[in-house]
Amino acid sequence: MYKSTPITKKAKTASEYNSALKQTTSSDLIAGAGIVNPGFKSYDLKLGKEGEQGKEITTTVNTDDYDGSGGYMDNDKWAAWLKTDAGKAYTARNTKEVGTGEFEPDKPGTPDEIIDYQTKRKAYKDNVGDLENREMNRVTKKAEKDVRRGKIKSARSEAKGYTINEKGEAVETKAGKLKGKAKRDFMKKSRQKAKAEERAAETRSFKTRAANAAEGQASGQGLDTRFRSKDVDESQADWTRKQQGAMIAQGKEQERLAKEKGTPMRAPLKKNYFKK
Repeated sequence: MYKSTPITKKAKTASEYNSALKQTTSSDLIAGAGIVNPGFKSYDLKLGKEGEQGKEITTTVNTDDYDGSGGYMDNDKWAAWLKTDAGKAYTARNTKEVGTGEFEPDKPGTPDEIIDYQTKRKAYKDNVGDLENREMNRVTKKAEKDVRRGKIKSARSEAKGYTINEKGEAVETKAGKLKGKAKRDFMKKSRQKAKAEERAAETRSFKTRAANAAEGQASGQGLDTRFRSKDVDESQADWTRKQQGAMIAQGKEQERLAKEKGTPMRAPLKKNYFKK
């Protein structure tokens, strides 16, 4: 009689989903299958709901042999008496709900649905040698050194009672001009902080370069050659203007539907969403 609507996609593994996504083209995504969203890994899954069995249709029957006819009251008086408190108590005491053997239609379930995709694109890197790495390290050290010097100069201006606002204008600080020990301590901490930040930035850059060198060696390619790196997530900039317009329009449509339904819904395309 009743069969729950199977949610077949729940039986699939993540690898099966990813395998299916590899066969999906960009045109399929834009056509409505989903929206490219760099915040997602492979896919975003909306779980389906199981179906519900239709309820049995019931009817009210009188368990008392007396039905209001038979001369005690005519039918109009009986109907009026049933509306009184005594009549309602009689009804509650002498009626019950019984099944009719008929059922309401079953409510079908819904399958799982992949609502957002994250597509990948190929990425390539150059396998550089020792000389190139040294030059890049020198560039990093010089750039971070200039940043450190700039931070210390800014600290000197702040010690004199001035700082720079978002418009690039010099404004007086609340603390005002520092003097004596307060100024020396402030400048000492500022230099130490700037130096620590310089070293941290250099280390991050060197680690990235070392990882790239290790990846290049693992590729088996020679120096000054290009090799296939790990695939990277596509962003909005990887799409044509026409495709981007379709994605934005679809995102706005989802936002509109979410407002109409009054339920929270993820808007895949928001301001600065793809900004790195």
